[in-house]
Amino acid sequence: MKIISADYFKKALNYDIVTEYIQDDYHRFDILPVETALPHAYIAFSINNNNYFMLQAGFGSWHDHFNVKDSEEENIEEAIKFLRNIIAGKCYLIEELDENGSYCKGQLMNFENQVIEHGSLESPSKSPNKFRKIIFNMPIEYIKLS
Repeated sequence: MKIISADYFKKALNYDIVTEYIQDDYHRFDILPVETALPHAYIAFSINNNNYFMLQAGFGSWHDHFNVKDSEEENIEEAIKFLRNIIAGKCYLIEELDENGSYCKGQLMNFENQVIEHGSLESPSKSPNKFRKIIFNMPIEYIKLS
């Protein structure tokens, strides 16, 4: 894929709060919520001879490599679909936290509480402490297990 910009993602996602970070051969586009303290989404690339190769896309602490199609352009389009769904609030992230409140693993869910295929997890830890539910642009909901 040729050189892309924040404007490319603003148009592709129909969302205006997109920033970019470039360091050497690494280029990341952050899709920021209105309240910047909330978790953001992103898509990251490596750059080689002005061509972009997608590394991963993610939301909060979760990410996926989206290596599911035959071409890089198709994989990027899958990642863009994922990002559109996150921004639109069509899915949310459940993060499992350890006893210190640190991220262990995450799972994308739709609002029928069905697991979304991307990055599916193994079963939860034997003794998870708590979870948090993250919806883009919404306050984080913490769920403590008793």
